[in-house]
Amino acid sequence: MSQEPEPHPDAASSPWERCRLIQEGLKVAAKAHSKAATAVGSLAKAALWEDLEKAEKALSRVEKKLRPDEWQSVGQEKLVSDLRAWCSERRRRAKQEFFGRLTEKARQEGVEVMLISREEPVTLRVTPFEVQLDLEKGVAHFLFAKDELATCRLDENEVLIQRAKLMEELEKGFDPEGFFARCLAAWRAARAARRIEGERVEILQILPYLAIEAQPKRFKETPSIKNYKGYSRGRFAYEVHLLRRARGFLQDGVRLNLGVATGTTASKKKRVIYFEDERGNGEYKLTVFFTRDERVESS
Repeated sequence: MSQEPEPHPDAASSPWERCRLIQEGLKVAAKAHSKAATAVGSLAKAALWEDLEKAEKALSRVEKKLRPDEWQSVGQEKLVSDLRAWCSERRRRAKQEFFGRLTEKARQEGVEVMLISREEPVTLRVTPFEVQLDLEKGVAHFLFAKDELATCRLDENEVLIQRAKLMEELEKGFDPEGFFARCLAAWRAARAARRIEGERVEILQILPYLAIEAQPKRFKETPSIKNYKGYSRGRFAYEVHLLRRARGFLQDGVRLNLGVATGTTASKKKRVIYFEDERGNGEYKLTVFFTRDERVESS
């Protein structure tokens, strides 16, 4: 009696077919893991995470390199969201840590520091300047009269060094009488050039004349661009602050006056300047004018 042939094994249960399917699955998995490993490799650098802005941009690039299902296939579907959460927490902690370190260092040096705003950009008063913190870029912006005067690295020592440099630059050699005389000359020049009959001249119309008067000797000898030194709105406002501190608004029977910007004029920031004291208290001014002070003349 002849023996019947054994049936051909089912492909799904045959050892070679089973191994082939496993091999294909492993190849797909290996490809997915290799792709994910390459993508994540760009994040595995310590220096990257020292700059939160760069880190978050790198995260966005990595996130786009794999589809959600590919992230899921390698078991890392939460990786990008977890790293973004780390950046947010680090930024929050950075605000607290920096402010604490700066306050302590400033206290040791006798410098007053006040928190003005916790909202972005975080704003401090490092007397006498307003300092806005760009935590993402690691930069501190120094302002006076809402005008940026300088920047430095976001480090408590660097901030205090920059403050000292600015004060040295703005205050060294300041002469109240000389500044008053330059303002008076600039006011007269602007009135004559524009044929203004009234006493009030917009402050921005006298700035070009003040800028020329503020130039160093080398510019006056050779008036070229390379010898020109900028004269900003912030610098002018700071010198007015120094003049007020020296009680120099009234000299030889003549008083310097600043006209307040009101109504819609105050909202036109390009036409006005915010004159403030070292604590940031002040108001927007539009015009400058000089008047005789009879009380001084009769005394």
